[in-house]
Formats: sequence, structure tokens, C-alpha cells
Amino acid sequence: VVVAVLFQILTVYADMTVVQEYMSVARGATSKVHTITSYYTPTKLKQVDSEGPSTIIDLNLKQRIKIDPKTRSFAVQTLRSWADTQKNVPFGFGDFDLKINVTDDTEIIDGHICTKINIDMGSIQRVSWVSTAIKPDTAVLEFNKNFGMMFKDTPGIAAKKEIWETYERIGAFPIKIVDKVDPPFASTLTYIHKSHNYEKIDPSVFEIPDGYTGHYALDNMPKGPAERKGGNNTRPVKPRLPSPARK
Repeated sequence: VVVAVLFQILTVYADMTVVQEYMSVARGATSKVHTITSYYTPTKLKQVDSEGPSTIIDLNLKQRIKIDPKTRSFAVQTLRSWADTQKNVPFGFGDFDLKINVTDDTEIIDGHICTKINIDMGSIQRVSWVSTAIKPDTAVLEFNKNFGMMFKDTPGIAAKKEIWETYERIGAFPIKIVDKVDPPFASTLTYIHKSHNYEKIDPSVFEIPDGYTGHYALDNMPKGPAERKGGNNTRPVKPRLPSPARK
């Protein structure tokens, strides 16, 4: 019995790295295919976009950090401030009544037998194709449930908890996700699962690279100049930031 309990705890909290391909179609134009690598622990997420900036969400620090390798800069915003801005955008984060329908429809995607789930998020209509070949009880599940619980007043974030609890209930993981966004931001966003692993994620993955200059949202603005990581003028700021990456 003890062994079974320990195994369950280790399974639920296992870190997970997920690689997806992403593309969008808007106004008749199809975007370049992006590769998005997501690093999950139960309280942290880093998403690295092959075609753009990276994002770190830290539920413990209650911060969202955007890292731009092209400008060697990072921008910090509290999760509360970011969530408040999401309430006012017209593509799914405003008020809506979440509706989830697990259908009997199946389709084979990349060799996986997948079940179709229709998810109504107001101005976003999502179709998730999920497979029981990949179990959901990892840090991805824990992170999304924790994130959703933190922002019950923001439907688009709170929905993460209920959606992932649905995946958990049927023991399946999303292989393909298609979001159709209503006008005026009419577009179709497609995410396809390509690979994953359960290796422990090095803490340095969630650190700001050395030498990057920080910029802050108004609610995060420290007194004095922005902190430059790795420079001689590094100074303590509030809220706390991840430490610079080790060389």
C-alpha cells in the first residue's frame, strides 16, 4: 500500500516537457509553423517559441515574465495584472459559461486513437483530440489545475482547471487542439503534439539569462533604473525575480 501511494505522488508531480507544432490561419493567410517547447513543473511553466519570445509563468512568485532573445531583454508583470487585462480581450478570456462535451467520435492522429472533446469557451470554440496512450497525471495537469484555482474570477484561466480535470477523468492527454476564434479576431489556431518526456527539469530553465535588461509593468515598477542582470548595477527589486542563469 505504501509503495502504491508513493508511486501515485511521484507520478502526479513528475516534471514534463512537451513539444508541439503550432500554426494559425487568419484572414486567409497561414502562418509559418512554429515549434513550441513547454517545460512544466507543478508551479512553473516556460514556453519557448521557435519564432518568437519565451514566456515564464511562476505561480509561487505570481509573475509572468516575457523573455526576448532578439533584444536581450525581459519584461515582468504580476499574474494578477496580466489576468485583469485578459478579462477585457474579446477572444475567450471575457465572461462565458464553459461547456465541455466528451463525444463518441474518434480519429487516428499520428498513430494515436483519439477521442474528440468539444469545448465551448464563448468566442473560442475548441476541439481537443485526446489519447489514453499518454497519461495526463503529470506536472502539466498539476500546473493547469493550480493556475485555474488561482484565478477563479477570470474564466479563460479558470477554465484550465476544469478542462484538465476532464482529461484526468478519462485518463487522456491532448494530441491535437484546434481553436476557432470568432470575429473580429477571426482565426483558427492548431496545436499538434509531437513529443514529450518526463525528465526532471533543471531549475536554470526558469531563470532569466545573464546580461538581459529588465522592463517592468507599472504595477511592478521598481524605484530607480531597471535591473540589468549580470551587470554592476544589479539591485534588489520587488516583486522577486528568478536569478540569472548560471554560465
